[in-house]
Amino acid sequence: MKQYFVNNQFLPAEAAKLGVEDIGLLRGFGIFDFFSVRGGKPLFMDFHLQRFIHSAEGMGLAMPLNLEALKDTIHQLLLLNNTFDAGIRLVLTGGYSPNSYLPAQPNFFILEQNFSYPDQEMYDKGVSLLFHQYTREVPEVKTTNYVVPILQAQKLQEAGAFDLLYHDGQEVSESSRSNFFAVLPGQRILTSNRNILKGITRQHVLEVAQFTNYTVEEGILSLSDLAQAEEAFLTSTIKGILPVIQIDGQWVGNGKVGPVTQELMAYWDDYVDQYLEALPLPNAE
Repeated sequence: MKQYFVNNQFLPAEAAKLGVEDIGLLRGFGIFDFFSVRGGKPLFMDFHLQRFIHSAEGMGLAMPLNLEALKDTIHQLLLLNNTFDAGIRLVLTGGYSPNSYLPAQPNFFILEQNFSYPDQEMYDKGVSLLFHQYTREVPEVKTTNYVVPILQAQKLQEAGAFDLLYHDGQEVSESSRSNFFAVLPGQRILTSNRNILKGITRQHVLEVAQFTNYTVEEGILSLSDLAQAEEAFLTSTIKGILPVIQIDGQWVGNGKVGPVTQELMAYWDDYVDQYLEALPLPNAE
């Protein structure tokens, strides 16, 4: 029977519950983080946990466990569930507020979840995005608020688009669940560093991109810059590097997955394999 971790105890999934007065439900006040487990090994776990702690600080929520205790708890959960391939989701809510408004003692839980990667066809042919003028309220924090992309889901489906691409009228920031990179003339790879959640995959892709002959930059990605992009791609935990070939009906470059993106995808696969190979299994002595 699958186990979850809820407020300092491991429970069967069916018994893992929170009360309806939690302001995570009443006010949508909470944070989360998510990472994958491959072959029994958590990918980039330390980076995700450090970001989770940073998000808690940004929202004024007290962490129930420190970094080492978080790692130990997750390893215990993986062993209890005999996990080899899954996703781990950590959630910290505002808790049971006396006035149903201000945060109190947070509720904390860790879930093991199944997930699926994008279809291989998306990597082979690329995906399309739709522009959406929006900046998340606390962009540097991974909150549980996904109202905007959920409300736009039908529009995306009707357009055959994969996701939204946020902008503020002048600058491109991120997509609803991914970071965004553009390959620009002059052998430049640029990703925004403002009004974004700095993704863990983004962080490692910035390292991988150093292997190319391109200059890798974090900075302002303007809409006018994007109009000149030769290639583009998304990065996230589940997607890895996912090519983008069309934005708002306009082709990016020649409308095909470009050579720089293909090179980065190959580098990325090797990078992840080597990273995982160097990790011990959770039950290793």
